[in-house]
Amino acid sequence: MGKRTCFLCRVETKPLFEFPSDFETRAKWFKAIEHLCDTSTITDYSKLCFNHFEESCFRRGETRAFLIRKAVPTIFDGPNMPWHHDNIDMIKCCRETDKICQDSEKDPSSVEPVFLKTNELLDLQGDQDENDSTLSNDFLEKPYFRSVKTFMQGSRAVSDVCRICFRSSSNEDAIKLYEKTLKHDVAYIENMLKSVLPNLDLNVYAHNTICARCFEFLDYSYRLKNDWLLTEQKLQKILKTKRRKLNCMVDVVILMEDEEQNVANVAHDHSYDLKVENQMQSEKDIIEEDIISEDEKSTKKEGKRLRKKEGKHSSWGLGPYMCEICGCTYTHLKSFQRHIRLKNAKML
Repeated sequence: MGKRTCFLCRVETKPLFEFPSDFETRAKWFKAIEHLCDTSTITDYSKLCFNHFEESCFRRGETRAFLIRKAVPTIFDGPNMPWHHDNIDMIKCCRETDKICQDSEKDPSSVEPVFLKTNELLDLQGDQDENDSTLSNDFLEKPYFRSVKTFMQGSRAVSDVCRICFRSSSNEDAIKLYEKTLKHDVAYIENMLKSVLPNLDLNVYAHNTICARCFEFLDYSYRLKNDWLLTEQKLQKILKTKRRKLNCMVDVVILMEDEEQNVANVAHDHSYDLKVENQMQSEKDIIEEDIISEDEKSTKKEGKRLRKKEGKHSSWGLGPYMCEICGCTYTHLKSFQRHIRLKNAKML
């Protein structure tokens, strides 16, 4: 158990006296100290030291003094209090401040204006706490200034600065968002900036400029992000329509054409819409598969056995397999492949 201290001055001054159990006397103690502390935090273990009581509150015994029952703490400031010297210093400081204010009111010429150089004004931010990352520009209204430009020391040319890469851009290639006669749609460009760079604040200064190279990257990133989100929307649509048929133990197979597998410039990862270019060729393939000779079947079986011995696995996976169109689940790969062929024929 820790050392007991006075509830008010927080020192280990002895003797310490508990709050009385008598309701009336306890209420008087609470009323006497309520302006110094929160009385709701007082517990049964809270005590006050003898410095808060007058000498008349004690009854002298042979070896020590006893606090009488009706005694109430009345001393909260003085040389014996730990905060006494702090209060004296605070009172002196207030009196000096009040004297300065009175003198300035009597003689207005005594108040001299303070002039700061530009570098001194910028250094004010460095005097703040290093751990405080917040800016002190909250009292200012945006935009803080009109534009940002660069000055070339050699050619002495002035040019705009790109808002994205913060590099100098020529006036010919620069896209000035503040011009009303701009050939590009300013609202569309601002929408792209909010989508790709949500933390970019366009209100810091008024005349924002974007270089041609950053505009190309911005447009490409915006379109790429929309394509990725389009793929995600289609996947979520499949999950929503097949919610009752979802099974974590099956593989969802997406139908797509062979020529789309290695195409790099497709709009998204997969083509969810079944596209068949040649209806007659598909029907012909189905008929030929139904009349496969026994020799060809045996040849295929032998080929499969050889592949299993060599340790090669099918790209279809181990199964089971679920159709993305109807949600039917098959354990065997051959049954599932036949189901896909029938679905393909019905959709032609």
